[in-house]
Amino acid sequence: MAGLGGDPDQVASPTYAVLHRYDCPGARIHHLDLYRLGAAGAWSLGLEETVAPGDYLVVEWAGGPGPWPTPWVATLDLDGEGDSRSASWELP
Repeated sequence: MAGLGGDPDQVASPTYAVLHRYDCPGARIHHLDLYRLGAAGAWSLGLEETVAPGDYLVVEWAGGPGPWPTPWVATLDLDGEGDSRSASWELP
């Protein structure tokens, strides 16, 4: 959010709402949590009509390749133990 000019304090986990949308200068972020929906449920949200060119789609997904096994999907893996965390970012 901050990197796109938005307010990072607005960001909340979409665990129960499934989808949050945030407007930033020049972009819109669609933040999904698909842990409960599964791959089939992801396609029932109508994202192809909602996400526009230039928008960002951020998906929280527990394990596996997720519902979008395409070459343009970047992956962020978070690991934590105790009070420490590590993150690895894999770009296509």
